[in-house]
Amino acid sequence: MTPVVKHSYSACLFNAISSLFIVALVLLSSAQASASQSGELNEEYLLKKIEQAKQRLEQTQERITEKRSKLATQITELEQQVSHLRSKTATARRSKDEQTLSLQTLEQRLEQWQQQQDHQQNAITRLLQQSGLSYQEISDLSQSDKLNLLQQQVNKLFEAAEPNWHESKAIMPDGRQLERPVLALGPVRLIAADKTDKAVTGLGSASENGVELEYAYSESESKELQKLRHSGSAQITFDPTLGKAQQNQSADKTPWQYLNDGGLWIIPIVIAALVSLIMAVTKAVQLYRVPAIDNRVRHPMQQKLKRIIESHLELDAKEDKLVAQIQWMRFKLHKGLTVVTVIATIAPLLGLLGTVSGMITTFNMMATYGTSEPQVVSGGIGQALITTELGLVVAIPSLILSAVLTRKAKNDSEKLQQYAVEALEQHKKQQAGA
Repeated sequence: MTPVVKHSYSACLFNAISSLFIVALVLLSSAQASASQSGELNEEYLLKKIEQAKQRLEQTQERITEKRSKLATQITELEQQVSHLRSKTATARRSKDEQTLSLQTLEQRLEQWQQQQDHQQNAITRLLQQSGLSYQEISDLSQSDKLNLLQQQVNKLFEAAEPNWHESKAIMPDGRQLERPVLALGPVRLIAADKTDKAVTGLGSASENGVELEYAYSESESKELQKLRHSGSAQITFDPTLGKAQQNQSADKTPWQYLNDGGLWIIPIVIAALVSLIMAVTKAVQLYRVPAIDNRVRHPMQQKLKRIIESHLELDAKEDKLVAQIQWMRFKLHKGLTVVTVIATIAPLLGLLGTVSGMITTFNMMATYGTSEPQVVSGGIGQALITTELGLVVAIPSLILSAVLTRKAKNDSEKLQQYAVEALEQHKKQQAGA
């Protein structure tokens, strides 16, 4: 009984479960069917929405494109306006700058013209003052009157510059006053001769009493002057310095006068020059008139060394005697050259001492006569510098002679020493071979 009941219960339970499973499948199928129907509806809705959004987007893009083209057109027009305004601004600036520069240029030119006018007025005033007018008289004149007076002065200058023979009173060196033809060449006057006195010709200068003869022409120069007077062309002696060149030429001094103007300090400088000259000539004769030092052994000092080497003394004695002889020869070769070197050193100092002494004398003369007479001052300074010049004249040749003679003496002493060494070694070899 029990197994049958269990089996029917199991069968009932199985049937119930199967029924539930079938119901679940039916419900699931119905749910899927309803879900598929709702999904199709949602998809269609979404597609519609997407299509609408796409249309709105296209419309928006079209509006943006239209606005962009309009804005681009407006921007282009504005850029063109800005460019045009910039060009106008640049043109206006350039015009303003040109106006400013033109104004500055005109102001500068006006200032230059004003300066030139002031300079010309000052020059005209100075020229008119030189003609004898006072500043007040010149100020009262008009510009045209000033120019007329200036033209008259220029004409006078041209007339004075042109060669013009005229009769004038010539004052001779002996005091005679003769009427002679005179040619005015600036400040210089050429005095020609007349038929009665052909010897009185030459250069002169104007003075209050007439023309003073300062340089008398020779016969040939007088002929050239006569040729100039009659033909207008000749070669004549002309002194634009108004006789100063002739005075300088006549003022040339002899060497004795030149030395005498140097004062007391010229004496030691001259003595030093004589001593240096005598010593230099003596050493030059001593060094250059003897035969050269070579293997022929013709030099007197070389022969003395040879005699010592060939003597019968012991070797040590020979060497000692050779050393003493070479030292004595070196002393003899350089003897007297120190005097020339010392004179070359002290001669400029003596000249400087003489210059200082002369300057002291010049300042004393300035204290006595003052500075109103430059000839006195310049003459004193010139005399004071004579000692410096003479000191350098003595020092430079003495220095050159000292260098040349010292070099010669040094070379001779080195050659003698070398000869002594070589000759002694050769003598030793000969004695060893014998």
